[in-house]
Amino acid sequence: MTRDQLMESLLHLPHPWPRPEAECNLPTENAHGDLEGWIKGPTNNEWHYTWIGAHERRIVITRGQWEEALQKAA
Repeated sequence: MTRDQLMESLLHLPHPWPRPEAECNLPTENAHGDLEGWIKGPTNNEWHYTWIGAHERRIVITRGQWEEALQKAA
């Protein structure tokens, strides 16, 4: 998975950035055996989307990155 592929999948969410109290899930195993889901950041305590692949390779998408990509896609 690349950052662009992960961002592309997030751009198709049916709603704005999730409400953590109702919609966020901790990373769980996806169909490819990778971990994927919402977690809180260690420094800013804000929700972000994380993909964790083989050998602990990690891609993080912040709300700001997601909103910027939405504007470019429009």
